[in-house]
Amino acid sequence: MKGTGELAKILHEKCRGKLLQGEHLRDHTSFRVGGPADLLFFPVDTEDLSVAVKAADLCGMPLFVMGNGTNLLVRDGGIRGLAIHTGALVGISGSEAVGDQGAERQAVELSALAGTLLSGVINHTVKLGLSGLEFAAGIPGTVGGAAYMNAGAHGSSFGDIVSWLELVDMKGERVRLARSQVDFFYRGSRWPCEGVVAEVGMRLVYKGDPYVHDRVKHCLSERGKRLPLGVGMAGSVFKNPPGDYAGRIIESLGMKGLRVGRAEVSRKHANVIVNLGGATAGEIERLVELVARKAEEKAGIRLETEIDIVGEDGL
Repeated sequence: MKGTGELAKILHEKCRGKLLQGEHLRDHTSFRVGGPADLLFFPVDTEDLSVAVKAADLCGMPLFVMGNGTNLLVRDGGIRGLAIHTGALVGISGSEAVGDQGAERQAVELSALAGTLLSGVINHTVKLGLSGLEFAAGIPGTVGGAAYMNAGAHGSSFGDIVSWLELVDMKGERVRLARSQVDFFYRGSRWPCEGVVAEVGMRLVYKGDPYVHDRVKHCLSERGKRLPLGVGMAGSVFKNPPGDYAGRIIESLGMKGLRVGRAEVSRKHANVIVNLGGATAGEIERLVELVARKAEEKAGIRLETEIDIVGEDGL
């Protein structure tokens, strides 16, 4: 193992992206908590990403990849090794396939780099009248994150529209996987080789601007009614059990407003935990564990977390 010093040297010499040492991830997550990363790198393109992944592997350093930090709880001790933030890895292509035909139900393929915000892709599809991604309106994550966790809402999931994934494997090589090679399941995905999502192909259907615009508006409205806004949070904390809703279960057990320190079960949506300001990751994690324990003790239901909890415990 060559260590972070050697890895930092390689990234400085061979990459163009920004590299930070000891950067606290609280500034890069929607929960507004998280300790420091040994190294935090922002690749500017897929070449940067390939070099970074290969270098981390050669140096024997742990690798962690994050998108917009919206489905993520980073512990107070932070991340060891290299954390890659895909925020600068953005771009959409393929829209020229729509052309001037505008034929109803014409199939169109778009692709987007992993760090592209879902909101940006959705805005693009509205302008083109392309349908298929409306369900994701209001989800604050990235395309890569949506593929990794198979993000979903309103009965639809991201995997439903994926036509291919392009990964950067641990040797730094780009590998394209057909949809049939990727296993999408409820709030997760698996692929046959270890690697980092670099780009995603999406198959959409032309239905016209008015239809798509109205669907997006409806989904945004529904999300605004259900979720607290303007606070540190990471969306739904627990996966829905089969045939039920985690929020309904938590609310039925009287846990809305339950607190640990400055972390609270939202009074608006019981499957959301909010940072009231000044919460630690440890407080949020203890509240997650408390809710899960009470659900199992009182209702006999084992709740599984939807958010990723990563990193080292704080002191």
